[in-house]
Amino acid sequence: MKSENVNIQAYDNVEQLKNFDDIKSIELYRNERLTMYKDHVSYVQSTSRDKKLNIIEIGSGSSAFLFQLDNQKLLNRGVGIEISNSRYQFAEKWKSDLNNKSIENINANFDEVNLEENYYDVIFCIDNTFSYLQPENKQYPNLFIEKSRNWLKRGGLLILGMHNYNTIIEKMHDNILYFWKRNKASNPFDYSLYYYKYDKNENQITTHSKYLSKTHDNKEKKEISFVYNIQSLTDLIDDKLKIDDIYSDFKKNQFFNDSEEMVLICSKTS
Repeated sequence: MKSENVNIQAYDNVEQLKNFDDIKSIELYRNERLTMYKDHVSYVQSTSRDKKLNIIEIGSGSSAFLFQLDNQKLLNRGVGIEISNSRYQFAEKWKSDLNNKSIENINANFDEVNLEENYYDVIFCIDNTFSYLQPENKQYPNLFIEKSRNWLKRGGLLILGMHNYNTIIEKMHDNILYFWKRNKASNPFDYSLYYYKYDKNENQITTHSKYLSKTHDNKEKKEISFVYNIQSLTDLIDDKLKIDDIYSDFKKNQFFNDSEEMVLICSKTS
């Protein structure tokens, strides 16, 4: 498989509706997804100035974040752009069940999408999505920054959230690391197994993930992430946007080199 196709295929069959046996199981999963974005929503509340916002999320998955924003009356219009068809279908089912009119789900890669320019208040690219772009196409990070700048209104925010791979690289032996975890009861898979490998020449980490279940077919996926640090992100964003803050999470905790995550808050100044 070509490296540029790895990330595109990684989420082909994630959140398939057939893996949820009944209404109770899908509601449990939806509620878990909603709670994952509690801090993200609180951050939006702190910056919204009591007005409803027009928000784009790139790599929106099931659109849980957008649904939670709408639940909290923070959304005027939400656009979720998701390349995985199964995740898009999950989001569309959710939207239909809620009879939601505020959110538009788009099943496409971001480079294929044209939206209103100088219109949106915030663009989110979180959950490590931004790190996947460079391995897919070396021009994608620059293209993404350019499109975001065009879509944002003056003073609008681009918010990037991704893994800080420094902590993983430091734990590696011969550029390799393994670990596993037991998942919550609402997750259709009982266990998740992870294998990381770092390619120093390409500055990329390949993550092999396996998901094991007693009741469903086991799944696995592979992702390739570009390893960013603050300096490389600053160089990439350059004069296109202004970096206002760098946090370790959406609680606005200070970022350190050993933080597990990094969150960049960038604004369009003109």
